[in-house]
Amino acid sequence: MTAPGEADVPGGEVVVYQAPNGEVRVEVRLARETIWLSQRQMAELFDTSTDNVGLHLKNVFAEGELAEAATTEDYSVVQTEGRRQVRRKLKHYNLDAILSVGYRVNSLRGTQFRIWATNTLRSHLLRGFTLNERRLAERGLGEAEQAVALLARTLTTHALVTNEGQAVLRLRRGRAGRAAARRASIRRCPPRGWRTPSASSRAELRSVARIGLASSDGPKDCARRGATIRTMVSPNVVADRGPWLLDPELVFLNHGSFGSCPRPVLARQHELREELERSPVRFLGREIMERLDAVRAVLAPFVGASFDAVAFVSNATSGVNAVLRSLELAPGDELVFTDQGYNACNNAVRFVAERSGAVPVVAKLPFPLSSAEEVVEAVLAAVTDRTRLVLVDHVTSATGLVLPIERIVRALRERGVETLVDGAHALGMLPLDLDRLGAAYYTANAHKWLCAPKGAAFLHVRADLRESVRPAVISHGANAVVPGRSRFQLEFDWCGTLDPTPWLCIPAAMEFLRGLLPGGWSGLRAHNRDLALRARALLCDALGIEAPAPDEMIGSLAAVPLPSAPEDGRARSAFDVDPLQVRLWDEHRIEVPVSSWGSPPSRTLRVSAQAYNRIEEYELLAGVLRTQ
Repeated sequence: MTAPGEADVPGGEVVVYQAPNGEVRVEVRLARETIWLSQRQMAELFDTSTDNVGLHLKNVFAEGELAEAATTEDYSVVQTEGRRQVRRKLKHYNLDAILSVGYRVNSLRGTQFRIWATNTLRSHLLRGFTLNERRLAERGLGEAEQAVALLARTLTTHALVTNEGQAVLRLRRGRAGRAAARRASIRRCPPRGWRTPSASSRAELRSVARIGLASSDGPKDCARRGATIRTMVSPNVVADRGPWLLDPELVFLNHGSFGSCPRPVLARQHELREELERSPVRFLGREIMERLDAVRAVLAPFVGASFDAVAFVSNATSGVNAVLRSLELAPGDELVFTDQGYNACNNAVRFVAERSGAVPVVAKLPFPLSSAEEVVEAVLAAVTDRTRLVLVDHVTSATGLVLPIERIVRALRERGVETLVDGAHALGMLPLDLDRLGAAYYTANAHKWLCAPKGAAFLHVRADLRESVRPAVISHGANAVVPGRSRFQLEFDWCGTLDPTPWLCIPAAMEFLRGLLPGGWSGLRAHNRDLALRARALLCDALGIEAPAPDEMIGSLAAVPLPSAPEDGRARSAFDVDPLQVRLWDEHRIEVPVSSWGSPPSRTLRVSAQAYNRIEEYELLAGVLRTQ
């Protein structure tokens, strides 16, 4: 882009950036407490036309949102016309007008700007505008006071702060005023009431775009030239993650893969690990059973299970393997799994079938689909009189569907077929009543939607089958005798030396999530489901498709179908990454899975919705998908 001309335009550049050494600074160069852009520069900033900008400005002033006289200024600009350089008066608009246009423009860049303005400016105003110590020391407090006044006025105009925020604005203004009175004596010291940016506050500005009002000719010309607006390459759409440790640079829409453990739960795990290391033999040798029983006493009623039905495993895949390897199969017996099942668990079915001579059978589930009944029909269509077991997900991984598991289990039992439910995503996402469900086996992860540390999961086995299920690792429990304790729990509770703290943190994770939002668990589940549905609507609109499944089949995950990848871009295994997923990460720092499944290779893009996510993150993803 070329500079519009040499102009006596106040200000030089607004920069929000991450320096190469990782130190984040906020630089605000002001003139009369604001910055100024021409219509042409605004068009470049928002990736739209000058006519469109002019129309929005006309409406802003006509509707009385802003007063034209208070937000515009004519500046002398030298611009090239043919071979001559001519000085003209050119109208410029201050930050209030720029924000107003930014909130009206319908473009990807406009969406990015709205996200940046709403989240970043509001967040840093309410935290205390975080100018770094070096700048305060070098330039004094004048710019800090101007920044507070500017942001307070702008954000109030656009209703970007709540009533509580208004009180903070008044407090900040008061502090800035008192600081001005003391400026002469403390010019090189931070004013009382201002604070050094915390690590999380500094990190929140990483990946925000550089908005350069600098010349394309280089930084030396910044002071004397009006300039091109540099593209916002990776806007920060993420609000404060609060108790989660997630990197603020990431647009993290993939809670479903591995979850994210919040700080209070990690703190509890740290306490337990220190206690273990202070007296390892006492902790692991004498107390572990009692400690696991205490967790079981909390977890079992939460999932609607009897105390004796619950054993601990490291992940749902381990639970599936334990069940499958415990089956006594004959050649010709059939094991059914679905084409939307988790690849690792489907591999376990194939492995057990190969060793025993059993036959693996694939039930092909529809996607997109119009009703949950289609899933029930597809599963039953794969069942014969030779079927011994059906492995089916409660919530599918690639397509994010909540399957009608009660109807599936009931229909299979009526046919004399047992069910192994892979509930990896269900614990925490959905209310569970496992004893009432009646499935032979049910396994679920606690590290996903229960937010426990990695390595926490459970296996539930119906009473009539409990003694036949053995862990994949046989250890001391195989011949131990402990009065009042079943062989089932003796074997699963001790599979060799390992770190039991992920299991022991389950009660802390449950308590944390229960208190996270009003309404407890039901409030959290409703919030996440609503966010997932809104996210899906945005993605469907961006892709020009209808919703691929009924709303009642959505929990905290939502997936949309994508066109099949070209032959050279197809994922060949679970360790391959789809090219689209690579681009979203490399170019936009959006973490979202793109999965291949079925035949011919079908692809889905799946988003997760957890309490730390915001709708603006999905808006950004949708905007990017429109350009792919």
